[in-house]
Amino acid sequence: MKQSYSNKTTKFSTQDNYDRQVILKEKIKNKEKKIKLYDSEIKKFKLTIADMHERIKKATYDTLEREKCLSFLSKFKDNSAEFVQLDMFDRLETIFSSREFLKKKKEKLKAKINIIKDKIKNMEEKNNVTLMNKENEYKNLEQTSENVLKKEKEIEDLLKENINEHNKKALLLYKIISCIDNFLCRFSSFLPENLEKKNKSQDIMEDTQFIDTADFNNLEE
Repeated sequence: MKQSYSNKTTKFSTQDNYDRQVILKEKIKNKEKKIKLYDSEIKKFKLTIADMHERIKKATYDTLEREKCLSFLSKFKDNSAEFVQLDMFDRLETIFSSREFLKKKKEKLKAKINIIKDKIKNMEEKNNVTLMNKENEYKNLEQTSENVLKKEKEIEDLLKENINEHNKKALLLYKIISCIDNFLCRFSSFLPENLEKKNKSQDIMEDTQFIDTADFNNLEE
């Protein structure tokens, strides 16, 4: 009966350890999904920053093109006789009169570019902070995962140790029970109704040769 109770205890311990392992594996899978999601968000941030850089390059290129046009028009006005007839000069005056307008447009465009640059700088700083936080969280998740695996290994080793200890105790109990059974069989052979069974007594005497007296010493302790 004690052996059956011990077997049930071992069975429950094994099932409990198995359930814990399943829960730990599920937690690790969920953390790995979170890490993949963080990586996807970081890639999106990088793509957004790259797009902002391209927009700045395009705006800078447009500004340079306008400056080239203004420079060309300025030279064209100063040396109009070399390029066009006199009746064309009046038409160009209309263009030159808009230089101030173009200059204001250029200043507004530069101001917008500076605003975009500031926004991109702020976004980069925020993204860097976010990236650092994600990296720290990823490191914490890795550390947690390592601790979980380590704890799982400790539980597994402890369970193996408990099972081995249980098996040792069960084997010792089995030996003790065998010794008691042999002793009772031997004792019963001296009863009057069993005195005539010499063959059986002879078998019992032979069986006692295999009894380990150390088991009796352990039982006495």
